[in-house]
Amino acid sequence: MHNTQSGFALPELLVAVTILALTFASIFGAMQLAKKAIRVAADRAQAAFILEETNEALRHIRDESWGKKMESLKLGAMSYCIDFGASNYGLTEYAANVLRLQFDETAGATIFTDDSTEAADGTCVGACPQSGVVGQFGKATRFANGINDAITVMHPIALTQTEYTIEAWVNPSDTVTRNIIARTDAAGPLSTLSHTISSQNGFFSHSSVDGTGTHSVTAATPYTPGMWYHVIGTAKNGGMMKLYVDGVEAGAPNSINTLSAVGDRYNIGGSTLSASDFYGDVDAVAIYNRELSQYEIEERYAAGPPCRLVDGKFSRLISFGNACRNNINQDINSFATTPGGSVCGNGTVDADTKIATTTLRWQEFIEESAIYLPNIFRN
Repeated sequence: MHNTQSGFALPELLVAVTILALTFASIFGAMQLAKKAIRVAADRAQAAFILEETNEALRHIRDESWGKKMESLKLGAMSYCIDFGASNYGLTEYAANVLRLQFDETAGATIFTDDSTEAADGTCVGACPQSGVVGQFGKATRFANGINDAITVMHPIALTQTEYTIEAWVNPSDTVTRNIIARTDAAGPLSTLSHTISSQNGFFSHSSVDGTGTHSVTAATPYTPGMWYHVIGTAKNGGMMKLYVDGVEAGAPNSINTLSAVGDRYNIGGSTLSASDFYGDVDAVAIYNRELSQYEIEERYAAGPPCRLVDGKFSRLISFGNACRNNINQDINSFATTPGGSVCGNGTVDADTKIATTTLRWQEFIEESAIYLPNIFRN
């Protein structure tokens, strides 16, 4: 008589389960690697398209006007962003843009990201405004009526500014006198106030302070509540302070002496000495440490907020140089990042031929592209 045993013993079952688990883990790991490879390949394909799109946009900018757009470019490490609007392209000097709040946060945000070189994120003062609402560009931030919800941004660079540009897209809900942006200090805008953009009984206004008092420029044309407007204020020591609405100078410019050095932060939307808290939506706030020209402001209005990520992922910076031409055959053999002729060695600087290098970054990846931009308008 024989004893027979059917099925598997426990050790055999453990071995089988282990093999199956390892097999499934290997399959899952392979699938994840494949998905990552597909995603990276798709990103690289998109990056190639973005680089080509950038090159075409740079040619378009060159073709519009060499004198306005290309001759005044800063060379070398001073990089630019390129911005795409509905009907125009614009170049923004990256390092000059010292505050950039895109307000693309989702609902419930308490921190508002500054993606400029300063990285001075905004935080709530008292109640937080409502984030994640539909904006002029993606999302925006909504300020309620009468609860003094506000955002503060610490910005020490404000202490040393001798010139500035303040920019915002705003959608006011009424025509009451209200603060949009104001520079202040630890005492708050109910005590200390300068460098303001506000609404004044239905008209946009820009004010600043020097040693003689407060000076203002107010638009001559009223705004319509419930509509988006692009509002910019500029000022410079010993110059003229100006206000622009939708790319056009609004109101009579006002002279100003030495700008007040008081203030180490900006308050967005809170009540001030001279205005109630803001009621409405705000999008794409930016501050620059220099006075933008009228042409640059026209570009800002046409091209939208500066230095936006492409598809929320790709950062794109452009640097420029002048071509260096061989003195014998005039071939381009290098490029110069300063305007002087000596930097080309045995060659000669050709300021009428720019070299534009675009650097595209996302995650841990970097792609670059360079093109020549000759002046097609020269004789």
